[in-house]
Amino acid sequence: MIFAQSASNTALFLYQFVLPFVTKTPKLPKLKQQVGSLKKQKPGKDKEKQEEFEKCYVKIWQQILEILKTDSAVRAHVHYMPQLQLIRELDIYIDPEVQAEVFGQSGKLSAYFLMTFFYLRNEEVKKQVKEILKIKRQCDLSPEEKIEL
Repeated sequence: MIFAQSASNTALFLYQFVLPFVTKTPKLPKLKQQVGSLKKQKPGKDKEKQEEFEKCYVKIWQQILEILKTDSAVRAHVHYMPQLQLIRELDIYIDPEVQAEVFGQSGKLSAYFLMTFFYLRNEEVKKQVKEILKIKRQCDLSPEEKIEL
């Protein structure tokens, strides 16, 4: 994990794709403060500080994901743009080493999982998710990933 880059990418996503749209999330000031403190941390080679950074990082992303799942201002009102951007650039915004922990998933993040996780019901958005992952991962989707909601 590249600590400074991970913190910067987290702040970038929060400020560019969440804050401009969120309206009703009372935990936002605390989340902004946590991201600010994450950016100030310099874990270096100290294993204890690295573990503390990773715990804080995972907790922040879990809060961001909760906002993306529940706040209507960052969902259908903006055509799921924050979720699609996150899926498109997942490895940039969330360090691949901790993605499974952040999403509470033990394995590869499939199109089906991501559509279910974010409660995506719009057919056009589902197609976009499938296309993003198909292009990104250069793999065919299995029959389990093709869902009809």
